[in-house]
Amino acid sequence: MAFGTQESKLDVKGRLFIPAYYRDKLSVEETGKVVLVEGLDECLYILSWYSWQDTEAALKKIDRTNQDMRDLGRCLQKGKKECQVDKIGRIIIPRGLRQSVGLGREVVLFDNTGTVEVWGKRKWQEYWKRVNERSLADMIEKIGKNLPDELKSKL
Repeated sequence: MAFGTQESKLDVKGRLFIPAYYRDKLSVEETGKVVLVEGLDECLYILSWYSWQDTEAALKKIDRTNQDMRDLGRCLQKGKKECQVDKIGRIIIPRGLRQSVGLGREVVLFDNTGTVEVWGKRKWQEYWKRVNERSLADMIEKIGKNLPDELKSKL
């Protein structure tokens, strides 16, 4: 059973096998599909179909007369692709999406509280190198007032 972070490989057709642990979190058995979007920090997000429906409903409520809101709405949908999950748990990540976030053959899956992130292995290592150069105490001090109370009590 996978938990948290798992290394994987894309095959020559750009297919990614989603381990059972992640498929369960993404409700794949119920829907048979997931949604891919470009995420922050040059990774892809794999969202459950249900999570995407919630996101889409929220996007319909944005003020379209406000340029920043329109830009945000477009950014949150950048690269959006509905993917069917095949019988053995694979999805095809389109070439354009792979290129836009720099996915090579070796990838890392990361469970970020219900959203599965797909990173190129090198970008993942670079990201953690940057993060590790900062201390957790500094991060908390910088963003502490914006943390949810439930999370503050865990630190």
